[in-house]
Amino acid sequence: QAEHLFSNAQSIENYTNAKKVYQSILSLNMSDSFSKQRVNLCDARIHQISMQKLDNELWSELMRSTPGKAQYQQYLAEFPNGAYAQEARAALLEIEDNELWNTALKLNTRKAFENYLANENTSLFESEAQMAIYRIDDEQAWAETVEMDTEEAYNRYIEDSSNPAKNYQAAA
Repeated sequence: QAEHLFSNAQSIENYTNAKKVYQSILSLNMSDSFSKQRVNLCDARIHQISMQKLDNELWSELMRSTPGKAQYQQYLAEFPNGAYAQEARAALLEIEDNELWNTALKLNTRKAFENYLANENTSLFESEAQMAIYRIDDEQAWAETVEMDTEEAYNRYIEDSSNPAKNYQAAA
């Protein structure tokens, strides 16, 4: 009977019933190592099912709201290998990518955009960051050209192919 209950168990209740039968066998024969092993397996499966249930409940709760960085971090702290851990990590990376991008935009310096590109976890705004660097370099190149104010400087600006952002091509 115990083995039948254990073999067909799918829920906490089923494993609990199987465990009770194995424990009743152990009350008659404390040296029954098979029943001891099955009690331990029942406990392990009960714990596993409980954790899966908690994992699903926490994730469902998280998805009912608009989760932020703290919520995803909390989920991962509680379930680092949970059913939704990959989704939580991906969402965290996206949030962090957006934060780094917004910082780069706010600072609007070549260094800030280079820092964004240097971060191994960023990827959403790579082309925009590269274009921002080109724009900044173009602004600097144009300012230097205007300061020199020579035909040679204007020609050098026009012929420079290292920067695709030529915002002042017509003016040059």
